[in-house]
Amino acid sequence: MLDKKIIQKIKEAEAKVIFEEFKTRQGELVNGIVRRIVRGAIIVDIGRTEAIIPYDEQVPREYFQPKDRLRAVLLRIEEDKRGTQLILSRAHKNFVDSLFKSEVPEINEGIVEIMGISRDPGGRTKIAVSSADSDIDAVGACVGMRGSRVQNIIQELKGEKIDIVPWSPDPARFSCNALSPARVNKVILDESSKIMEVIVDEDQYSLCIGRRGQNVRLASELTQWEITVKTDIQLKEEQQSVVKLLLTLPNISEVNANLLFAGGYHTLEDIAFGEIDSISKSSGITNEEDINKIQLAARNALKDRLRNIEVDDNEDDFEEDSEEKTFMSKIKIKELSDQMSLEVKDILSKCKELSIIARTQSSSISLDDAKKSR
Repeated sequence: MLDKKIIQKIKEAEAKVIFEEFKTRQGELVNGIVRRIVRGAIIVDIGRTEAIIPYDEQVPREYFQPKDRLRAVLLRIEEDKRGTQLILSRAHKNFVDSLFKSEVPEINEGIVEIMGISRDPGGRTKIAVSSADSDIDAVGACVGMRGSRVQNIIQELKGEKIDIVPWSPDPARFSCNALSPARVNKVILDESSKIMEVIVDEDQYSLCIGRRGQNVRLASELTQWEITVKTDIQLKEEQQSVVKLLLTLPNISEVNANLLFAGGYHTLEDIAFGEIDSISKSSGITNEEDINKIQLAARNALKDRLRNIEVDDNEDDFEEDSEEKTFMSKIKIKELSDQMSLEVKDILSKCKELSIIARTQSSSISLDDAKKSR
């Protein structure tokens, strides 16, 4: 019994030493040798102790066997009743961060800074870099002479593609960089919701989206903006459709309808709930009275749409997956009397909450809905 207590104390002391040794090394690269595979997890000998790479921290289609050497990043340290456990990762974006720091001295020296990383492990990584010194080529420093530095990293990542892009404080420019190798013609920003539309030529569309949406998804993650991609033809068709519908509103001219579209106001919701200053700045419509009239017309159209939905007691009478069924299900209105008892402010609130919009005549709100159901 005494021997067991002594052994337990020794183990606890060893665990404490290991914790103290590694607690300041989180985020650093660790070298080790694979000892065994246990229920999908890789147990790695890293010298004085063992660490683990859980299954979800491994790269898909990357396989190791006992006695293989590997590198990974020390992701975190966990403590439980069994002692201290060192968690490693090869799938986390911090692994790429650590590899660049080990290969690019300018990063450790503070000359080049990593501004962000997005990663699809085993597929592609995008990394944004910058330098406070205008004479320093941050991207070139990371690539290295004849690509030597980045090739070492790609080799460690078993062929994973790496896009090194220059960071910019301008969201539009940064997004264009992040979407490389695709070429972007135009960017439409909605700064309040951090949504961005990028317009590309027809032959750049697939490249911009990437395989299974990978390129645009990684660019969105890197820039922290929601990015949607359209072709010039799609934008022109949408503009014609939206402008045509906007012209059914009272108090709006064709010039103002086109200005609103060009300013990023493509829906009734955008117009009805936009800030007057933002609408004026984005669209170029300087007359505040005109904006007030347009907003009033947009809000009335939204209210008309809500009032125009006729509801039976049996919700299943709606067509399957119809807009009306989805709408009524979400706001839980079962009778027309419930619908009409809503105050105007409640109607507007629900319109905004559920993103009632007018993008096309067939799939969204008609802008000339009349108050027929009352």
